[in-house]
Amino acid sequence: MLTPIKPASAGRRLNAGSLIALGLAALTMGLGFWQWQRGLEKQAILQAVEAQNRQAQILSLGQDLPWQLGRPATDLDRKVFDLKGQWLPESTVYLDNRLLNGRPGVHILTALLLPDQSLVWVNRGWAPKPPGLEHDRARELIKGGPHRPTNQPVLIRAVGLATDLQRLQLSRQADDLRQGALWQNFDWSAAAGLVASSSQAKTIQPERVWPAIFWQTSDSSDGLVRQVPKPPDDAVDKHRGYALQWWLMAVAALVFAWRLARPHSKA
Repeated sequence: MLTPIKPASAGRRLNAGSLIALGLAALTMGLGFWQWQRGLEKQAILQAVEAQNRQAQILSLGQDLPWQLGRPATDLDRKVFDLKGQWLPESTVYLDNRLLNGRPGVHILTALLLPDQSLVWVNRGWAPKPPGLEHDRARELIKGGPHRPTNQPVLIRAVGLATDLQRLQLSRQADDLRQGALWQNFDWSAAAGLVASSSQAKTIQPERVWPAIFWQTSDSSDGLVRQVPKPPDDAVDKHRGYALQWWLMAVAALVFAWRLARPHSKA
């Protein structure tokens, strides 16, 4: 009596198609985790903004919070400060391609020298500027003329931000990133060079620079628009939604990888 032959057990073997699908699954899984992390970062910012709104305490930089070498920027993040000092007008720079309510313009930053000889960089506000460099407005900003403050003592209120809000840079060439006083992003090293070349450099200790950008909120009657950035209220939900979409794509890619793997027989 003949015994029927049982079919060999079927398995699957990876091929080029399934390997590509597995790579796509790994990529989309990673993008999902990145979006989820971005959501957590935005949630932390929103919580810091809420804490700032509840906090009545206003600190005096250099007094209530003395300068300290190696102080982390997070010590300053979203806290409200009174800044008393003297502007260094020659240090004024303009960060290009900054939108405010959909309008293109520049953020205007100037260094402020505090009584303890420490230095803070203050985002004094926003002013309109058309995109591009081929117009009179751009040429004025490149020369560094408009919106310079006087070097008289001032007392302003500002909010510290641990991030300097870098924009995507398509080049690493200094000539592309900085056209005179018109910069694509804030550069701490180049900013230190501006301070060192100023007429008041002899009274400045260049190592005593606070590691954050301070966004002025008090009015100085200079025509600049002041608005401290914060994520929109639905930012966290959007990032979580994007994360779930990427993870669903990862699951789909894993299914494709399994389907594309060629069946093979085991002896």
